[in-house]
Amino acid sequence: MLYDLIFRRFIASQCKAAKVIKQKIVAKLNGYTTELEEIVEIVEEGFFKFLPVKVHERLKSGIYTITEINLREIPKAKPFTQGDVIALMKKKAIGRPSTYAKIIQTLLDRTYVKEVKNLLFSTKRGFVVFNFLNSYYGDYVSEEFTRKLEADMDAIEQGNLNYEDVLKQVYYDVKKFVLRMPRFKSYKSFKSYY
Repeated sequence: MLYDLIFRRFIASQCKAAKVIKQKIVAKLNGYTTELEEIVEIVEEGFFKFLPVKVHERLKSGIYTITEINLREIPKAKPFTQGDVIALMKKKAIGRPSTYAKIIQTLLDRTYVKEVKNLLFSTKRGFVVFNFLNSYYGDYVSEEFTRKLEADMDAIEQGNLNYEDVLKQVYYDVKKFVLRMPRFKSYKSFKSYY
């Protein structure tokens, strides 16, 4: 099945574009409006020959009466999936493609998050570690610091920056970390602190 999916996706990528006719449906209820576009006709099959798509029945233009309403409460933000986290890291230019899976696996292995039905949920340990790092080292565990360090590594690779200068700056930053580090006698005192 996986081979078939990969094969069809590859063949479809070599095909010409499909041409379709879509119908826009606008629903209004109690001041709320939502729009939906659905494919109602395929004019030229193109890549849909290998990646079939559902074609919906065309509705006649006009005003329809809503006869049944199902009310559901949907949270404003849903939990992330692993794919969502990777897409977010790509969007924010954090990490490298070769490290995405390792980052997710580390979060799961250290129980900073748990996965339930393909959704990731923060654990109490994850909140404690996040609050600790953010309160003492917020500047250094920020997305901006990570982005800058990765940009510096790219610049070193391209020969635009001297690696020794970057290492000196990283050393200076790590030294500041150590000076800011709170002193706890044990993990228990750390845990009770939060």
